[in-house]
Amino acid sequence: MNNDKKIMIRFVFIMIISLIIGGFIGFLIGGYYQELFEWSIYLSDLLITYGVFAYGIGYFLLLISTIYYFKAKSYLKALEDEINYETANKTLSKAMIFNNVAMPLMFICLGLSAYSLFDLGMISFLLIVVYIVWTLILSNVIIKSIKQMAPEKKGNVFDVKFQKDWYESCDELEKLQIGNACYKTFKCMTNIYLVSAVIICCLSYTGFISPFWILFIGMLWILQQAIYSIYCMKENI
Repeated sequence: MNNDKKIMIRFVFIMIISLIIGGFIGFLIGGYYQELFEWSIYLSDLLITYGVFAYGIGYFLLLISTIYYFKAKSYLKALEDEINYETANKTLSKAMIFNNVAMPLMFICLGLSAYSLFDLGMISFLLIVVYIVWTLILSNVIIKSIKQMAPEKKGNVFDVKFQKDWYESCDELEKLQIGNACYKTFKCMTNIYLVSAVIICCLSYTGFISPFWILFIGMLWILQQAIYSIYCMKENI
């Protein structure tokens, strides 16, 4: 059996399994419609009531990022040691990961707190301001520490061209690594969009959520595919 036939058989098998799983999920939704509907209302009320406390998760991530940053600073004091260099680099990467996750989480917090039944007034405003300032300052000091290890790196966090300047200052190997990371992210997000679209379709058919959400997810998916295809065409890939 040649490779093409194996791939086709595997594809058909996956499609059959997917149909079986989809039918089973549809059966469960239909059989427990009332219970699931009540649960969705309860979850919405819970988010509306306690959404403002999601800031606690964001502040916790920023705290972890800050701890990693100061740990990395301690390693940077002895950069002549190759082991310390690698450890500092990995520690700064961890600090950057938590800080990068904290930024989109801030917008989730903003959306949830807008509907919260807890009217915190000025406190809510201060939470947002401190969150933004902490995130930006932490991003800046992390980038400066990376520049300390790699002086050839260019870019200022507060500059709108930061990503472009940073990428252009990378060597060929680093650009290749960035490209590999982007490709893996693209593949992962394509699968996430697919699964999300299927789930939202099921929930939309049963009336749990508005059809708007499948339009929203679908448009984001279309934009990703279109942007990727356009840049591939420009690069003659």
